[in-house]
Amino acid sequence: MTDTHKTAADPTAAARLVLESLGVSLSDLQANEDTTAVTSPTFREYIPVVAADTPASSRRLWSNYWRFLVAHWGDRRVDEPSYNELFDLADQVEQRARSRKGSRGGHGARSNFVDAIKCVYRHAVDDEYVRPNRNPAAKLRRSGSAQPRRRALSAAQLTEITHTAATTGPNPALDSLVLRLHTETACRRSGVLSLRRRDLNDQDCTIWLREKGTARERPVSPTVMAALVDHFEVHAPSGNPDDPILRYANGRPIGDNYFQGLWQRLRRHLDWADRWGVSAHWLRYTTLTWVERNFGYAMAAAYAGHAPGGVRSGNTLTYVHPTLEELSIVLATLVGAPHPLAVGLRPVDTGSLALQNRGVRMLLPVDDDVRWRAELERSLNHRPVTLTSSQTALCDPVDPVRQVRHQLEQAERYGMRRPSQRTLVTATGLPRDTVREALNKIKLELIADHTPDVPKPSAGSAQTSVDTGADCFSGP
Repeated sequence: MTDTHKTAADPTAAARLVLESLGVSLSDLQANEDTTAVTSPTFREYIPVVAADTPASSRRLWSNYWRFLVAHWGDRRVDEPSYNELFDLADQVEQRARSRKGSRGGHGARSNFVDAIKCVYRHAVDDEYVRPNRNPAAKLRRSGSAQPRRRALSAAQLTEITHTAATTGPNPALDSLVLRLHTETACRRSGVLSLRRRDLNDQDCTIWLREKGTARERPVSPTVMAALVDHFEVHAPSGNPDDPILRYANGRPIGDNYFQGLWQRLRRHLDWADRWGVSAHWLRYTTLTWVERNFGYAMAAAYAGHAPGGVRSGNTLTYVHPTLEELSIVLATLVGAPHPLAVGLRPVDTGSLALQNRGVRMLLPVDDDVRWRAELERSLNHRPVTLTSSQTALCDPVDPVRQVRHQLEQAERYGMRRPSQRTLVTATGLPRDTVREALNKIKLELIADHTPDVPKPSAGSAQTSVDTGADCFSGP
């Protein structure tokens, strides 16, 4: 009885009694720990094993951070670093990222580094190199979400970018085509790089975008479709449908270095782009913001390629996911040109009155807060059919009469009332006098088109007409 009370009061004695009952001594446990430490590999030896067992998309994202880890701790064993050491190394990664232009304070780099470290130690625990209760990465936390610096560009900024790309550099036609493709489809860089000839549907003017392990069909304008086909025929004479479409003048396919060179050059010429660190992803922000403001969140989520029911889009979009024809209406509205899948369709045909009201109004905006979207549309309207010339189609001036006539035709097409002069000024961005002059020219053209050809009257009949006052064409 006394031994029992003594054991209960002394936890160490109780532990010894348990070990003795199991036939295990404290030295055996220590020997086991020493064996584990000896067999643990170094980071230089173990990270290639982890990389081989990691999905390709994650491997590409984390490879830089694994190289950073090997450069600092390549000869250390996996079970040596402590939590504080990993935390300090994450701080170094964050500090390095802050010095880069376009950085959001290094939060993203720190989060990616933490994910890369956790992946290494998950494998180490599974391989029994590290005990679960001694995992130093278990308590590491990703950095909090930072306020994104990216935002939608204004029409003037978009025009500056396209003009600079078309007037500088050795490949103005290629640069203009790539920027136009980004603007129309809101695609990512990987979608541009993975585009193949077999991904083009010439008849329906659609392309397949392959990004982040997914594939989606999206409409493009006839202008871009013709430019893509011509570019492939000129620069890829082999004609293999599995070959990349976008290539340099020498026929070599473009890669990630192309985008780095393109945006470095644009930032050298544009101070505001250099100050903000503008990249291709800003064009995705611009287009998706425009779509969301005018066609709603469901259309913007589909345009972005976010899967219905996913974390980013929400479960409701499973039921309201837009069709390809509806997306083609959005594109036709954006570029101000007809699309094969949108011919004869109106927003009201989709059964959504809200889509009709919002989708048409952005062609004829009257609110000041949406004026920049009208300017964006104006910067993309009525461009030449080809982009293979050295001058980009996004920067050519547009005939005022053509702009005003386009607004009038769109209003008639969608059953809207005739826009007022003030509405046309807001929609086109033209001066009031220019709009008035364009309306007068259109009115004269209509009068000329509808005036019947009347044979010249003879002298006698003319006199009779005057005498009797029967001039049927006289008017106030």
